[in-house]
Amino acid sequence: MHSRSPIYVVALMVTAVAPPATASQGLNAKAQETLMGPRDRSGRGPVAYMSEDGDHLAIVAAKGSRQVMMIDGVEGPVFDEIPLLFAWSAPSGIRQAGATIVFSPAGGRSAYVARRAGDFIAVVDGKEATTLSTPQTQQASASTDPGGWTFMFSPDGSRVAYGALDGGGWVMITDGGKSPVYHAFDFRQSTMSGKRFLYVAQTADQKWHAVVDGKVGPPFDQCRMWWAWHQRAGRPQPGNAQPWSRRIKARRSGPLTTRVRRPR
Repeated sequence: MHSRSPIYVVALMVTAVAPPATASQGLNAKAQETLMGPRDRSGRGPVAYMSEDGDHLAIVAAKGSRQVMMIDGVEGPVFDEIPLLFAWSAPSGIRQAGATIVFSPAGGRSAYVARRAGDFIAVVDGKEATTLSTPQTQQASASTDPGGWTFMFSPDGSRVAYGALDGGGWVMITDGGKSPVYHAFDFRQSTMSGKRFLYVAQTADQKWHAVVDGKVGPPFDQCRMWWAWHQRAGRPQPGNAQPWSRRIKARRSGPLTTRVRRPR
């Protein structure tokens, strides 16, 4: 007698909008079941991800010997693997991890990482967008630390940015456009606010620059960012504030304040 692989089913509960039920009335609800496929050879079943607002559901499911990402029931491209956790190599030998799939705060957009052979690919809104890394570019950039890497969406979901390897360096992909090649990024100091985008990049001469809306600032030995989003009432909301010192100057660019350390 042959054993059969378990079949995974996702059950979605849909509740109709109706007047409050009395004690003698039952709930007006129904369950809708969707067949997602059998468990794959590794023993794993489909893996589900949900957006923070609960409006969007993504499921990694088997497609023969390969995998697909289904977002809100729409099947994406087929890949060798859609990893549960995407990891970069780092100089310390510790693999720096980033989220596999990221949903935009609004607008219903998504981005995730998938692997085909040795190449890792960014998939944005269900379409292949950029090759993030190849075995060759991973080896060439092994001296840089990609900690903090992730897909970055603007609050309204209209913009998306992420880093990718290019030759022996890094580029920032913003809305499909590619930045110049940098030696490294400090992904922990990247932020999008409205239509504005700020990140910190290191050039080949080991100097750091604040890049605001694609414009590269002056070189510094170190660069620490401080930014604030202003509410309608005009009160700031500080984030990642850094202490002041005599060697620190403030540069203002709209609602963003940049604190930078000048070369000695």
